[in-house]
Amino acid sequence: MRDARAKIPTSSSMDEVAAKRPEEVIARSSGIASGGEPPIQCGHHLLSRRCAPTAPPSRRSKALVLSALLLTLAACATPPPPGPGDPGPNGAPPPIPLDGPIAYRCSDGTQLMVEATGENARVAIVGGPSMVLPRAGENYYSNGRYGFRGGGAAGQWEVGRSAPVNCTGS
Repeated sequence: MRDARAKIPTSSSMDEVAAKRPEEVIARSSGIASGGEPPIQCGHHLLSRRCAPTAPPSRRSKALVLSALLLTLAACATPPPPGPGDPGPNGAPPPIPLDGPIAYRCSDGTQLMVEATGENARVAIVGGPSMVLPRAGENYYSNGRYGFRGGGAAGQWEVGRSAPVNCTGS
């Protein structure tokens, strides 16, 4: 059986530990108590008066940091492309996309989405039917009942034998 008294610290040993605060231990080991200069702390290591020399940043690491900074600034400086309904340069109307669907507002109130793909045009009437109109001529698409002429910023919409109405693309 082990001696239980060996594990229990005595009051005199506890007084010795309590009396040794970390500041006192550092002061005794570094020479402050004997009148020497205080040690310099490098990182988390306590050294005498010298720290290990650190190498200056390499050219490669400087170039990497500079590149990252320039890319970040370039991303912030480039304005996003104009979206549908955004004004163009100097407050001009927004540019019409060169491809893809174009939204048209016609003089009779009809609203269309038109996507011309060469041999046909897909037309969706807002609040009405959608259709594919075959090409019937230069920039003209018709299925006999509906017809669309033009493209880009201006077009004309025809329904049956009614007069065509002018439409503005956006």
